Amino acid sequence: MKQARAYILPLLLLLSILFLFIRMQEHRETTHAKSARKKGAPIPVDVARVARGDVDTTLPSECVALANPLVLVANPSPGQPVAAVEVRLGQDVRAGQIMLHIDAREQRATLAARAAQLSPLEALVFAHRRNLAYWTKLRADGLGVERDVKQAATELAQAEVELSNVRGQLDQAKTALERTSVVAPANGIVLALAGVGESEYGRLIGSDETRAGSGSVAAVGVVDPILIECDLPEDKLVFVRAGQAIKAIFPSSPGQRFSGTLSQIRPSANPDNRTVTVVAELPNPQRKLLPGVHGLLQLQARSQGLRIPAVALVNPRPDAAQVFVVDDESRARLRQIKIGGSGDGWIQVLEGLKEGESLVVVGQVALEEGDRVRIGRTLEPTPAPGAQ
Repeated sequence: MKQARAYILPLLLLLSILFLFIRMQEHRETTHAKSARKKGAPIPVDVARVARGDVDTTLPSECVALANPLVLVANPSPGQPVAAVEVRLGQDVRAGQIMLHIDAREQRATLAARAAQLSPLEALVFAHRRNLAYWTKLRADGLGVERDVKQAATELAQAEVELSNVRGQLDQAKTALERTSVVAPANGIVLALAGVGESEYGRLIGSDETRAGSGSVAAVGVVDPILIECDLPEDKLVFVRAGQAIKAIFPSSPGQRFSGTLSQIRPSANPDNRTVTVVAELPNPQRKLLPGVHGLLQLQARSQGLRIPAVALVNPRPDAAQVFVVDDESRARLRQIKIGGSGDGWIQVLEGLKEGESLVVVGQVALEEGDRVRIGRTLEPTPAPGAQ
């Protein structure tokens, strides 16, 4: 009896292993496409119904922050060097704040010369007025001649014109001297600044752009609100419009999400990369965002119509998207469709599918055109947001 048990137990174990192997093979035939195709059995798949619903599309795009606007400050005395600087690059400035002083030796010399001309001319005008008054009275007493009166009046007029010209030149010299103190044209950040001895600035902060020959001694960037600019693929323009709310994130401000408004869609596209530039405005009262920083713009748009699970796509390219549809004979048919926006696991379908059709969402990777399929589960469509 003991000998029989010694043989029975290994035999039972062997039978159990054989049973499990057979069941595993049967399971593979019903769940594994390669095994099912080898046995000539239908390919096991899960499907979902094409249904109507909303697709909340998020279009991420790299962006760069720009001044709004960048104001160039011209050298009021072209060619004259900077004598002193009172601000630094990157500093916040207020409109009217003195930024730097231009060498004013030439202006002071001009002012002194005009001031020196003023007193003699004023004295000359005074003398000509007395002379005219003298000849006018003499003529009234019948002792003088009209020619002397006219001559005195002419000399007075000429002296007054010369005095007026010098006074005008003196005012211009005063204004030129005042302008050698260069002030900020707006509230913003100093993005470029000429140094002492220079007559124009070299480079903008965060840019390789040179300003050689521009004649500008400073540049101030207005940053509240700040602009962000990005290039969007032209086929995505259907999802954007001016005035649309946007979000943006920047590595320079980790953990923060900035809200703003899409302010402009540039009127022409770039033919080289088939993109269109869009511009948005972001409030930036604390100046956390600076011109030149890069980030990610997130445009959001909701579209309505037919939608399918994103996992159903065999080829996700917008111009060549494909899915497997199960026909009435339980065969998989590869179909090309046209897709629109995507978001939250859904894809908008523009062309190629009808509401209620069954498409493969699990098992489609191993399918071939015309394969017989066996449907395991039919996933019910999620109701559209707000649907009752």
